[in-house]
Amino acid sequence: MDERAGRAVAKEKGLSVTGTAAIIGLAKKQGLIPSAKAAFERLHHSDFRISATVIKLILSSVNEL
Repeated sequence: MDERAGRAVAKEKGLSVTGTAAIIGLAKKQGLIPSAKAAFERLHHSDFRISATVIKLILSSVNEL
């Protein structure tokens, strides 16, 4: 699913939205994944795109920058 389209539909339905980058950050903070940076690198090699600014923000918040 296109994340942008999914966000729009969720907002129309009154649902809260948490993006992929935030989920990666939360998973790192909760110890569910060993490295947020590695997760972003794997996504980078796929068709999935997240802005560099967002990635830096998340990596900073989990002390991986």
